[in-house]
Amino acid sequence: MTTIKSAVMSVISSDPTYSMIVSSGLCNYTSMAKRIQRTVEVMLGRQVNLNSITKALTQIRIEPRYVNIFGIVSQATLWAEYGLNELQCGLNDRLPEGSLLVVRRDGYYTCLCKTGEPGKIALIRIRTPKEASNTPGLSLFITEYLYLNGVEFSNIYRLGNEIWITSDSENAGRILSILSDMIYRSQH
Repeated sequence: MTTIKSAVMSVISSDPTYSMIVSSGLCNYTSMAKRIQRTVEVMLGRQVNLNSITKALTQIRIEPRYVNIFGIVSQATLWAEYGLNELQCGLNDRLPEGSLLVVRRDGYYTCLCKTGEPGKIALIRIRTPKEASNTPGLSLFITEYLYLNGVEFSNIYRLGNEIWITSDSENAGRILSILSDMIYRSQH
């Protein structure tokens, strides 16, 4: 008979991102429990109380088997730019001056830039040490961490040793707060 604890352990250990988050001690156990509850219930063939999953999460110990993402995160710095606009232009058009981010889409470019008109988009940049540019799973870790903390954002881009996150300006402060807390907690 499979126990709740063994089912939770199986779900967590089979997902590298979940394993990293739980082994780091940076885990929001209630959010993680909500995220895996359905999978645990399917494994056990019955409904499982969220508090039981949360308790099981706090009791499991996972040895980190992956690259030391927390060492990288502990050295990260944050930067934010508010009031940006998103413009689209054709592939043969001139890109707007002052474009911070240009993404090629199917038949056009999307540009993130300041236009003189106050925009509603924020760009949050996480700068990591240079050696982090070859670390797999870093942006997936950040993405999952933000989702587990109930944060919504528009896009995430990995650019060498930087991760850029776009969001509406209203959510940017919360994203910065959560990321700042993550960096602080990874240092201690």
